[in-house]
Amino acid sequence: MDSLVLSKSRMKTFMGCPEKYRLGYVLELRSLLTSSGLLEGTLIHELVETCLTTKKWDRDSLEIAAIDCWAGYKWYDTDYESRKEMKQAMVTCVDQVMAVINDIRITPVETEKHLLAPIVDVITGENLGDVVFQGFIDIVDQVNSRQRVIDIKTARRTPDANSEKLSLELTGYAYLLNYPHFNKDQYPVAYLNLIRTKTPKVLWQKGFRTLEDFSAFFQTAKHVAASIMDGRFWLNPGVHCNWCDYLPFCVGDAKEAVESFGEEGWDLFQTVKAAQQQTENKEVTMKKLKCGQCMYYQDCIDDGEDIRKRTNACDDFEPAKAKKAGGNGKGIMAKNVCFSGCSATVEQVFGKEPISRADVVSLISAYIRENDLAL
Repeated sequence: MDSLVLSKSRMKTFMGCPEKYRLGYVLELRSLLTSSGLLEGTLIHELVETCLTTKKWDRDSLEIAAIDCWAGYKWYDTDYESRKEMKQAMVTCVDQVMAVINDIRITPVETEKHLLAPIVDVITGENLGDVVFQGFIDIVDQVNSRQRVIDIKTARRTPDANSEKLSLELTGYAYLLNYPHFNKDQYPVAYLNLIRTKTPKVLWQKGFRTLEDFSAFFQTAKHVAASIMDGRFWLNPGVHCNWCDYLPFCVGDAKEAVESFGEEGWDLFQTVKAAQQQTENKEVTMKKLKCGQCMYYQDCIDDGEDIRKRTNACDDFEPAKAKKAGGNGKGIMAKNVCFSGCSATVEQVFGKEPISRADVVSLISAYIRENDLAL
């Protein structure tokens, strides 16, 4: 595989909707306004980590930290309606952290720990070459002399009971923290949930990861990486689309797309879409041409099937093994049985119109003789 850096955000985005990954990470389309939800989540993370590392839990210290955290943002660059609304959101975040910080009884070893490692199956030894995984671990502490990954989550409601058990990021972060020394049976992890209800509260979800979990993580990363590097992106429509920033692109709402991402974003999307359509049209033409080159093309058209339906089975040709698919009477061309996939022959005839059946047979016959092939 070629070089690729995966992260928990990239993997979760692709697994949720490959098209969203393409729009966000391939085309790099970014909303003109920063999300208030993102800002507030980042701020609460920062305030909690500040309290735990500096041991300064007074309001003045938190307000200073909050101002520093949001120093680079202006209200008109966010989706807040006014400066007053943004300021009130900051105050609310400070209030919520003040309400719960005394309930967080841990001593961090490190915060915001950045790690990068190759992706390896810890059981079989298989690796993904230049595909690596990186992450920023919110908090690392120790439990029974063993380092533990803690990921801070903010939410408006109580999380599902199995959130920790199913967490991709906790598995990935535990892998990063322990790589390459996987000499234990269990690796501690935890979610520190800050529930932003009317009365804020803390909910811990604690668990462990095993070598089997890391092996499963490897398989997930392997499939995600292969799809990304092969350029396989598709829409995954569902209820989640209703709160996706990229919805205007998927439904063709040019006005909303321009308002949210700017004219440059919409123009880029349209340009890439047009280029993809041209490529797809060329691929269809090539498929039809390959059928037209085939010495047994007449067998197929006599059956009256659509060319594209037939050529879906005409991948991965091996000219040296070219032979007629016999016995079914329909001329179906499958892997390793159709000569028409020879790239050399395709290049010789592509773009020339008309291409007579006699010319095709002549070209193929010449190629067979020159390369000492046999049908």
